[in-house]
Amino acid sequence: MKIVKTMCARDCPDACWLDVTVENDTIIKVEASTENPITNGITCPRAAGDPARTTSMERVLYPYIKKPSPETGYEKVEWSTALDKVVEKLKETIQKHGRESVLLLDYAGNTGYLTIGYSKRIWNALGATMTDYTVCSASGHAGIGLHYGLRYGCQPTELEEKKNIIFWGFNAKTSSPHQWALATRARRLNDAKIIVVDPRESETAELANLWICPKPGTDVALAYGVAHYLITHDMVDQSFIEKHTHGYETYREEALRWTPERVQEVTGVSWEGIEELCNMLREKPSVFMIGLGLNKSLTGAESCRAVSLLPALLGQHRGFYYTNGSGRYITGDIYGGSLTSKKPKVVSMIAIGERLAAGEFKFVYVVGMNPVLTLPNSNKIIEGFKRDDCFLVVHDTHITETAKLADVLLPATTYLEKDDVFLSDCHSFVRLGRKAIEPLAESRDEYPLMKELATMMGVTEPWVHVDPWQDMRENFREAFV
Repeated sequence: MKIVKTMCARDCPDACWLDVTVENDTIIKVEASTENPITNGITCPRAAGDPARTTSMERVLYPYIKKPSPETGYEKVEWSTALDKVVEKLKETIQKHGRESVLLLDYAGNTGYLTIGYSKRIWNALGATMTDYTVCSASGHAGIGLHYGLRYGCQPTELEEKKNIIFWGFNAKTSSPHQWALATRARRLNDAKIIVVDPRESETAELANLWICPKPGTDVALAYGVAHYLITHDMVDQSFIEKHTHGYETYREEALRWTPERVQEVTGVSWEGIEELCNMLREKPSVFMIGLGLNKSLTGAESCRAVSLLPALLGQHRGFYYTNGSGRYITGDIYGGSLTSKKPKVVSMIAIGERLAAGEFKFVYVVGMNPVLTLPNSNKIIEGFKRDDCFLVVHDTHITETAKLADVLLPATTYLEKDDVFLSDCHSFVRLGRKAIEPLAESRDEYPLMKELATMMGVTEPWVHVDPWQDMRENFREAFV
């Protein structure tokens, strides 16, 4: 029996460090590691359930090709047969319809640095169409970036120092249990106050010291209301404003237009509630924890940027949290987009369904996501994948809603069956995830498969065939302290 150290590969801010107990190449259990002070011995039921998930009856273990009409179902084939079919269709599509008719649909189903990054290089070399990855957090990044450039903020290790922790549009108890644990620890040990701003009485709101309940979509007005109170009650750190900001007078002018009466009318929040919140902010330091839920609306970018400016009024540099993925000293381009002269066409993830249904894409390669379930307008996505002139290839670990529509289905390894490097977009701890067991049956890793496809497609650019481990050593050279 042995313990293998790895890290959960899910697209989750907590990014748990895990210890995997293995005996005779079988996973006995997955437990949270205590070596990371953020995840610190706590993990969610999903990670704990990964031994069963790894050997699930829903695993894709062999390559399959859809039987030709009028037959139904799939035929199990050799890897060479499946790849020959993929390459034949890919070459045919590029020759007849151009490279922009090839679409890569990928996302963060596995967030391993090697898995999510280097496997994309072949598609950049081919000049395939990409998506803009806007389905998750892009609006908030755009809004906050207008003021701060890089969007990183408070580290979770700093939460215990705070006197006020404001979860704005962020149900942390459910979606980020480790940050919630740190917040409640700060309340227990440092008498911190937990404040929740949410139109819904979430699990986090139920346990808060103060719950502010604005009408949906009125967060900008509420943020201006808070700014109005801070400005008119001499709570603005003028020294910080003068030294570290630009445009304050214009901002102040707009904030003062949001009178108590106007804010109450627009947001539905009583001015007494705003006063209570602002008086709590007299105790410093505070942090505004901006949830991804805040950015998922027509006013998402404006809402996130409005909230992110409030800590500056209090004299706190980057006194907010949204995500911390941009605050790293990592060089290089793991995706390869800057290494090719073939600049890809980029399309909106939100509009993929309409484009697929209209027949814009003739070859679609799906990896690391289940677009039928996770993208908007799923009926149109299904309609597009079912078109006779759309060839769909899916590389996945399990039989998903998308996999059931594939023309070619390829078996992928889970994070427990390969080595990779894992980073968090929340905390700053990095772990080398070691392979716990050998790949089941004929499942294969993403990057080696992409290198083989590149060779079969005649893609010879050296940066496509690079040794990713050596490349990562260079990229991470300045990143660690």
